[in-house]
Amino acid sequence: MLTGKGVATAGLIMSYVALILLSAFTAFIFKRGQDAFKETFNKAHSFMATNSTVPVSAQLQTGTNQTEEAPPSNASGNGTGTGWTMDVANATIPDNPVSGQIHDANFQLKRAIFRNGNLKFISADGQESVLIHNLGGSLENKSLEFQTASGADAPNIEIAWQDDGENKTETFQDGYAMELKFDEAKGRRIPGKIYLCLPDDSKSYIAGSFTVILPKPKPKPKPAPAAQ
Repeated sequence: MLTGKGVATAGLIMSYVALILLSAFTAFIFKRGQDAFKETFNKAHSFMATNSTVPVSAQLQTGTNQTEEAPPSNASGNGTGTGWTMDVANATIPDNPVSGQIHDANFQLKRAIFRNGNLKFISADGQESVLIHNLGGSLENKSLEFQTASGADAPNIEIAWQDDGENKTETFQDGYAMELKFDEAKGRRIPGKIYLCLPDDSKSYIAGSFTVILPKPKPKPKPAPAAQ
């Protein structure tokens, strides 16, 4: 049977043992947490090292809240680089249908109409149009180029658009740049290409290929019956 001194000694020993066990358990938990943290950190570092990040500039260009982008200054034949430029002499007109911007509104061609010497391009939504005046009576094999249009030989250019439901127009007698080409007629159809840049504040432009469908020729009047 233990005396009072023996009981005290035994209690002290059990306290030491409990303290040692607690310290060991705490160290074990800490070591496991440290290993888990290192493993997570190494995985993250490896992922970042093997996957390239997107530059901030690219994020700004591809984001859904992209601000208005100025059209590029040069053209390319695939249609992806078409934009406003006064250097039409060195621009390549894209082969895709006429498109562009009229007062910041996207322009996609619906049809081109030639009437009384005037050539009109109408957008798919019918809200924008470009009218080129006084091209003469025939378009076949005609080619025009104006680096900076001026003088009496430059045709007037009239554009129309809608702003908050209000119809608006603007006419340019000079200051624009245009290249306009027409091929040989095939029946009533004449293939053509246009590159037009206007000097308005919005830098409106259209460029691409189109086909003009000429109106049906008027039937010749029947000769008057001979007098009896």
